[in-house]
Amino acid sequence: LEDVANAKELVVYLPLIKASRFEWALEKLTELGATTIVPLVTQRTVVKGSNDSSREFKKSQVGKMQDAEESLDGNVKKERWLSIVREAAEQSERLTIPKVVAPKNFGKLLDELVVAQSDPVFILAERQKCMHLATHLFKQSSGFSRCQKISFLIGPEGGFTNEEIEKAAEAGLIFASLGKRILRSVTAAIACATILDALRSQ
Repeated sequence: LEDVANAKELVVYLPLIKASRFEWALEKLTELGATTIVPLVTQRTVVKGSNDSSREFKKSQVGKMQDAEESLDGNVKKERWLSIVREAAEQSERLTIPKVVAPKNFGKLLDELVVAQSDPVFILAERQKCMHLATHLFKQSSGFSRCQKISFLIGPEGGFTNEEIEKAAEAGLIFASLGKRILRSVTAAIACATILDALRSQ
């Protein structure tokens, strides 16, 4: 339990959602102590191109996810994101500013985590029969030892697809719940950070 509370890094993989909600989440995650925020591109991610038209990357379009990742990397207003977290850090009197990195493709991320999974990586998946996140974090027997980093993967509006859930299980991610209610992506991200922040304050 002490190892979890003392984890130095909190990484939140936040799905790319409606701009106003995503930016609000950046602000609140900064206030709650996130050290790295990674925009996440999933099969149900909706992004806007230069012509301002929306494209949804469903199961039949998995091959286009890399194009979405590259497009977002080149077109999103990273300076605005950095400005948001910088101002939130100042307002909350944080000594450090969280990193906001380039969007990450869900499939690529799982490949990387399979190779380097020394710290707990939670995936918040609704409608999955799994232990509540708070129970995971507070249980002495959860098995986290000397962890330097805790990571949370949050699903997009509509949730992860069945294929993504299966791949996450194969990669060894820890499935966690936030209760019986279906939460918006932003709510789930803030709930995760709040639970860990409460643990660190003990």
